[in-house]
Amino acid sequence: MTERNDALTHTAQILLEFEKIVKTYGAPNVGTVGELYVEPNLPNVVPGQVNFVLEVRGTDIQTMRSITDEISDYASTHHQVTVKENIEKHPSALSEMIVEKAEEVCKTNGVPYEVMMSGANHDANTLSGVMDSGLIFIPCLDGVSHNPKEHAEPEDIEKGANVLLATAMELVR
Repeated sequence: MTERNDALTHTAQILLEFEKIVKTYGAPNVGTVGELYVEPNLPNVVPGQVNFVLEVRGTDIQTMRSITDEISDYASTHHQVTVKENIEKHPSALSEMIVEKAEEVCKTNGVPYEVMMSGANHDANTLSGVMDSGLIFIPCLDGVSHNPKEHAEPEDIEKGANVLLATAMELVR
């Protein structure tokens, strides 16, 4: 065991440090590791290489860059790594007009709502650079989304669709 240079063990240490770093910046910043490729990916062979993707999301690009720089510095200083920048996804603000219209629709129809920040990179993020865009979310069981365990009640789906329709109708008036 003392002679091993296990790339997966090094990766685990980097990922734990990544989580610590992101937590020090606080909400609304989040860090996710959703892809991990272990080579040679055999049960009886010490991993020689691991490729993984770290993703940082938040509302301020400078903070997001600081988090990325901090984890890159840590990984380069403490481990044998090659760090490659992938895609930098800038946060964007959604249309206040659309948000206000959706709020009005909810109030008028007695639909409980909450205005919130979304860290997800929905099409609305890309569209916001060229047009007004907004998002309407519906409740999911235990707050789980983008996951096979995601579940929304049919009534909530219907309410969300009706809010979307009424908001769109208000916007075209």
